[in-house]
Amino acid sequence: MHQVPTLTHGSFCLTESMAMMTYLCDVYGCSNKFIGATAAERATTLKWMSWHQCTLRKSVLLDYFLPRVITPYYHATPPPPLETLSSLRSKMVFHLDLINNHLSTSKFLCGEGITLADMYIAVDLFALDSDPDKSEVLSKFSCVEGWLERLREESEGCKKSHAFWFRVAPIFCEVVKKVEKERKEKAEEGGEVKADLKWMVEYEDLALCLKT
Repeated sequence: MHQVPTLTHGSFCLTESMAMMTYLCDVYGCSNKFIGATAAERATTLKWMSWHQCTLRKSVLLDYFLPRVITPYYHATPPPPLETLSSLRSKMVFHLDLINNHLSTSKFLCGEGITLADMYIAVDLFALDSDPDKSEVLSKFSCVEGWLERLREESEGCKKSHAFWFRVAPIFCEVVKKVEKERKEKAEEGGEVKADLKWMVEYEDLALCLKT
């Protein structure tokens, strides 16, 4: 299918992260814990994961995080104008509000224990660690903030798998903040705002962190 990520297990090759996660749970005998012990529990976990694909993932990761942080870094292109970023953030609200309301009566998405649904959805929200406006975005959703903090504190798997991102995200955040400040000052002075190569050539801490 020419896709990444791809999982190879013996002679079996599998794409699509949702399928890969459920497959690994089945293979290593932890499906009851992380997907569900009953048909209803499994359906609930898969419901949240399926919902996420075309809703929160699109508004947070694809429409916002990629153009603001990733694309400027890899292609040295300017991030969207500030008014565009504000509009993109507003599109997250509906989906965040839905999760927030649900988490007001549930410790995790599918009850009292961590499931694949939590792991699958939280990773895209962890991307906001690189956003200088993260607190502005998430402060209205205290249940979502509490849920993300519980995952960071209570899940050893989360700590290990996201250790690199938790280390590099604050550096990304400072870079984004500084570049946007400089671009805003240039625009106010009437100067031309060009693609900024400082992502690669000036921020040694970021470059070092990405290499380790």
